[in-house]
Amino acid sequence: MQALSTTPVPNVIFDVHLRNLNSSELKILLVVTRQTLGWVDRCGAFGRKEKDWISGSQLKAKTGCSERSITSALDSLVWKKLINVYDDKGHILPFPKDRQGKNRLYFGLAPILLKPVDYGVTSPSISANFAEDFRKNYSGLLQKVQITKETFTK
Repeated sequence: MQALSTTPVPNVIFDVHLRNLNSSELKILLVVTRQTLGWVDRCGAFGRKEKDWISGSQLKAKTGCSERSITSALDSLVWKKLINVYDDKGHILPFPKDRQGKNRLYFGLAPILLKPVDYGVTSPSISANFAEDFRKNYSGLLQKVQITKETFTK
């Protein structure tokens, strides 16, 4: 019998976060999961890779998403604390401005996804819904506001 080629996906992604992710976010989260937990690395956590360099063109090819939706989904996943983005020196890049102009970005699942979940103590869906509503409202407001030199000096 041939061994199965599988990638372990943390249950918390299905049990808590799935309903609060749009399709681009889910696709990117699954690519990051595949590129990390899907590879054996005896030095990494659980014998798996902790982070991996994934180029923008790889994300585009693997997800079928546009560059704009990839950027938005990455920002959202970082903001929701589901993934971490690192530079080539291992520094976490939590803000979009930190990631701009970097030649290589490394992606990893946030540690919270790798810990056991106590489903009885808190209601993670409340905080996830709040985070998603806040992100949508904030993004919508930013799209409506146009700052020009004239409005800035008034």
